[in-house]
Amino acid sequence: MLSLAKAGDDNAKPDAFSFNAVINAFIYSPRNVIRDAGKRAESILERGLEFAEEDGGEMPSIKSFTSILGFYGRQTTVIDSPYRAQYLLTRLIDLFKAGHTHLSPHVSCFTNVMDAYAAQRHKDAGECSEEILRSMIKLDKAYNASRIEVNTGVMNCVLQSWAECIGHNDAGTRAEHILDLMEKKTATGTYIMAPNSRSYNLVIRAWSKAPISKYPDKAKRALAVLERAKNSDLDVHLETIPSEYSYSLVLQACAFSESTDSITEKRAFKIAVDVMDELLHDVPVNRTEPSSATYGWFLLVCARMRLPEEAKEAHIRRMFSRCCEKGRVNEFVLENFKHASSGALFRDLMPEHLRVIASSPDQKEEKDLKALVQLPDLPQSWIINKTGVAKRGPKQLSS
Repeated sequence: MLSLAKAGDDNAKPDAFSFNAVINAFIYSPRNVIRDAGKRAESILERGLEFAEEDGGEMPSIKSFTSILGFYGRQTTVIDSPYRAQYLLTRLIDLFKAGHTHLSPHVSCFTNVMDAYAAQRHKDAGECSEEILRSMIKLDKAYNASRIEVNTGVMNCVLQSWAECIGHNDAGTRAEHILDLMEKKTATGTYIMAPNSRSYNLVIRAWSKAPISKYPDKAKRALAVLERAKNSDLDVHLETIPSEYSYSLVLQACAFSESTDSITEKRAFKIAVDVMDELLHDVPVNRTEPSSATYGWFLLVCARMRLPEEAKEAHIRRMFSRCCEKGRVNEFVLENFKHASSGALFRDLMPEHLRVIASSPDQKEEKDLKALVQLPDLPQSWIINKTGVAKRGPKQLSS
């Protein structure tokens, strides 16, 4: 079509739809069919821009840019996707500034670049997303970019970049600073960027990844964010009360508070116990039974905290027994229970038939019961199935 158009055939001249169609063919192709789909889609866009500028063709539409930016925002394996997305965004902004008003950037153009950094868990994802946020605000003020609006979704993209980045020691504090800004803005009566449940969860996630060497109180800080969500005057803007997932994130922060300082570990362990107890206390009224993941995270806390066995045993016994009773055991739970429990406690909580098998004369040597017991060996009533429902089985065997 380009060759025919350049040869003088106006009927063959491609328009914006033509270029969009070819771009979409690349970016929506199966990954194993077309390699470097993003780069090839970019080359089509560049040919469209060149055709418009040099041969009088129709300028590509904003759709061409948003499609490619959306593609890069979804990539987890294309290592250079954040850089290519940011280059393409800069190209779009320059064209808009040059007078191509139909290329006024959408909010998604900016958030897709943020998503590209977050998807790669780039160390500088948070820093880059904050810079992109500043460029949005500047563009709106200086050029009246009508399609740009800094709202809750945009701020959550920045928070996600901080939550996902790996290697940035201050991700927790930086994410909390963004949350502070959202809350202060909302307190003035501007609700466009009011924090929601996801906002608070992302900040807790950022704290869960903070280095314990720099932030020995990271579990306490994660809990404080959960309390902010629970006690906020902005409850009307939250989708629900903090979900079980929010509590599970605090447990993750506790699990990765392993330290040579016993006081730090004691504090993290107490927070984990209190959080789990609060969840269980709310089950009869506001919540369903905690999931396997939440029980598993609590047991991982117990496994990682190098506290005296007597300080942990009662809590391990209580939580694992309830997990079994409610049919929430899965591989994650069982493996963490093995690591958390002493040999005596593990044996005590296993059904009688497993203890008998382990000590059977048929065994040439006594085997460690932990190594012997696998998930299918447990009573069916203890085990959760793939849909998250407890399996039905014979009456639970006494321990």
